[in-house]
Amino acid sequence: GYDTKSSTIITMNKVNGSSLDVERLFYANDNVIMWNNLDKRFDVVDLSSETEPLKILLSDNVSTYLDVIPIKEQFEYKYNCNVRLVEYPEDIYADKLRTKLLASDSDFDIYLVNAPTQDNLLSSILNYDLYEPLDNYDGIINNFSKMYPGIRSMMSNNDKLFGIPYEISITSSLAVQDNLGKYGYNVSDKHWSIKDVWNLCDEIIQSGEQNKSVFRDSYGMLVLVNILIQDTINKKNFSKAELTELLTDIKTYYDAGVLYDPSESKKHFCDYSVMYYWTFISHIEIPDYPEYGTILLPAFSGKNYHDLRGCAMINKFAQSKDMAAKFFEVMTNSDNIYNTYIYRDTLLGPDLTKYNIYTDWSPTELKYLSDLPSLFENAGVYTYDFLALQDYIRENVMFQFYDGTITVEEAADMIYDRVNYTYFE
Repeated sequence: GYDTKSSTIITMNKVNGSSLDVERLFYANDNVIMWNNLDKRFDVVDLSSETEPLKILLSDNVSTYLDVIPIKEQFEYKYNCNVRLVEYPEDIYADKLRTKLLASDSDFDIYLVNAPTQDNLLSSILNYDLYEPLDNYDGIINNFSKMYPGIRSMMSNNDKLFGIPYEISITSSLAVQDNLGKYGYNVSDKHWSIKDVWNLCDEIIQSGEQNKSVFRDSYGMLVLVNILIQDTINKKNFSKAELTELLTDIKTYYDAGVLYDPSESKKHFCDYSVMYYWTFISHIEIPDYPEYGTILLPAFSGKNYHDLRGCAMINKFAQSKDMAAKFFEVMTNSDNIYNTYIYRDTLLGPDLTKYNIYTDWSPTELKYLSDLPSLFENAGVYTYDFLALQDYIRENVMFQFYDGTITVEEAADMIYDRVNYTYFE
């Protein structure tokens, strides 16, 4: 026997049109926790609420990167509005969310997504404008102004702010291992273009040096292709000619032995830098800060793309957009953005001394962290499933391309067709 309040909540959900198959139900402190067997999710309902609660969709793995409970409690206390968390298992969440968004479902206000680029979910949301732009909410914009400069533009699509980041992985930084000054490069400039890479290759060839390469290994091809594809997506115009030109240059300098070193025995100028946030906050050992500093990977369009591993967005069809925006204001206030117990793997604010783990950072970590302002300059995020494309190229194209089994044109056709099939069609 369920008690009266438990029975009431089941009736209320039926009246609201939800068909429930409740296998387990718990009641404590005016909260009912139900396992909805039909939709395979947990629902948490506060029975004391007299107003419509703010409804947030999330998967059961969100807490890996974000602890939403403190934000929920702060919001409820400040606005006297209860928050209902609707949690789905990770393996079905993306499909559930995509279905709800495409159906213009208005029964939720906010959605949180880990790994939003997986299966091109984020690109679909942005392509079809299935989010509420945040630019008209002054409280949110004011909070973004207190983050690292560049994060707002990084989280914008077609000049519209689409969400709140809660996990970002820096993917475009290089540790410079050798002095580039003799070739006329100043590492303090921080930014490279693809032409800088080709010019450096030419300089190495002309110098006659036999034991130097720009990068350590041949997997750099994947990064260069990913950057070009994201540029293409932003321009909404995928040019096979641009892809073919890039692959031609990669093959030319690979064959010359100066772009990558397959044997990994040569002295390389640049190495891929550590994944800043995850490494520091997880207290994983990091290499010494490079003597010559760090730079950004080549950007074709001036953008430096990072991996958005978690973000929160407002449902375009929500009935409580204003309250959802207030939730985001709480989520991004200064106390919260500097709290690494809430934002577990990401640093959003520029004043490092405000972080609760500041005193734990070593001198090496602080040197790496001093690069963050430049890494967020002209930054963007990958919006398509770039990891899946990497896997495809690695398994089907890369090594055959390097050893000449397939031509540059054949490699370009394979990548072009794959991107068109998975993104543009």
